[in-house]
Amino acid sequence: MRVALLGCIHANLPALEAVLADAAIAGAERVVCAGDVVGWGPQPREVLALLRSRGIPSIRGHDDRRVVDLSLDRAEGRAPARVARAVRWTLDRLDDEDVRTLASFPLSYGFAAAGRTVVVVHGTPREEDETLLPETPPRKLAAFLVLAGAEVLACAHGHRAFVREVDGERLVVNVGSVGRPWDGDVRAAYALLDVQPGRPPRAELRRVEYDVAATFAAGRAAGSPRRTLDELEARARGAALGATARGLVFTAPFRGARAHAELAARTLEREAKRLRRAGRARGQDPVEATHDARVATRRLQSALSVFAQLMPEASLVEHELRVIQKGLSPARDLDVAHQLLAGTTTTDSAASIALDAALEALERERGAADLARDAALALAARPGVAKRIRALARRVRDRRSRSVVSRITKLAAAARAACDEATGPRSTDEAVHAFRIAVKRLRYAIEPFDALDPAARELARALGEAQDALGAARDRAEIAHRIDGLAERLRASGRASLAAALSLLAVGFKREAHAAIASFRRTGPSAPARVALDFGIAHDAFAPRAVPAKELA
Repeated sequence: MRVALLGCIHANLPALEAVLADAAIAGAERVVCAGDVVGWGPQPREVLALLRSRGIPSIRGHDDRRVVDLSLDRAEGRAPARVARAVRWTLDRLDDEDVRTLASFPLSYGFAAAGRTVVVVHGTPREEDETLLPETPPRKLAAFLVLAGAEVLACAHGHRAFVREVDGERLVVNVGSVGRPWDGDVRAAYALLDVQPGRPPRAELRRVEYDVAATFAAGRAAGSPRRTLDELEARARGAALGATARGLVFTAPFRGARAHAELAARTLEREAKRLRRAGRARGQDPVEATHDARVATRRLQSALSVFAQLMPEASLVEHELRVIQKGLSPARDLDVAHQLLAGTTTTDSAASIALDAALEALERERGAADLARDAALALAARPGVAKRIRALARRVRDRRSRSVVSRITKLAAAARAACDEATGPRSTDEAVHAFRIAVKRLRYAIEPFDALDPAARELARALGEAQDALGAARDRAEIAHRIDGLAERLRASGRASLAAALSLLAVGFKREAHAAIASFRRTGPSAPARVALDFGIAHDAFAPRAVPAKELA
């Protein structure tokens, strides 16, 4: 027996129609929905009507519940303090029969398939808002199977599909999302359960193409809330890019104020620990401690910038982070230069002498840089710095979600403009360096969102590859500049032969730098990096409708 298990439709009619057609072709004899039929998407009435016409049973999802709860509040004259705009918008488009249908959905649904007990819930058997993810421990999955009294437990809610075997005879299946997958893939997701007598149950995760632009058009026609349209537009753009965008649909910035507030707080807490740990390790491995502290500082600074409207007291720690970053930079530059020189090998005696002279010159520069490094790492290790960052994390508020999208859009636009300059006919090495800095800022802005959207991890990785390649070129150009300066001083003091050898060494580093920059100018950013750079572009085909002033408030 084959059963199509689907969920999290979220009022996306084209996606649901595509999934039902695919399930029929795959031989599904039964279809069951794991909840969240409505909420977010533009066609709640149409989706409910389709489920009723097909006789497809569904359980209650948390978004379905919020719509029903709001209808009860209105019927009794109550005005809830905070209700998501998408919930109000959805209820306004439903009639009494639709609301009664949603209210009739049970919390769970069980049935027998070829002698196996299958139980469908929205989140877990314990709580509809609890999420099962691909990384959920096996012991927890086994406990939920026992709690449900099931051999196959199906759920949705997390929007990230997975199939996990337990003891070889039982299954836990997260069916993903039909209308709003959060795993970076724009295609609709569902699971096809196959249960045969005398065999362990098996499930296949399926992805289905659908007309994403049609859903976006339906949202514009229906006057969907702005955040819904923004995310629909991002999905439509991703679908238009085809296979190159699969796994790269970056929707996390549109997730909402609460999700962003939680993410901002977690990011601050995590990087505060990393920063203090790096500071305390300064006596063990100062080079590694410097690297870790710089990364933590940049991530903290990026979080304070991207989530600025959620944490208005950010100035409490911004100054200290700038002091730490400034104190570490000279030492980092010397560390990199030393690594480059120490890793250079030659059989030419003059070049070998030149290398030794350059290394000695670097060591003479270390005094002040190491003092600044130690002071910066000591500041990073202070309990008060971490305490202030953690206090800021506790004061993060879930408001102004749109500002997160705006900030990333601005960073992406700056990186695109820098890319045009760096790859254009009048490109200079400084333009390439400016592009690297812009990419770095965009990368650190995107990185935290991998907790919400796996696409963020891939996009940040692609940006990091571009940054690292150009950073290597910059490091070689910088050390060539240092060596040229040393050669000039030696030439002025009458040591012309050593100065000449050093100049030849500098030429080698310059050649490597120019080769890396020339390669970038020929190829430009990789396809995944380009997807990140294109964040926020409004194409004519997906241009959003004018937003009423009251929505901007």
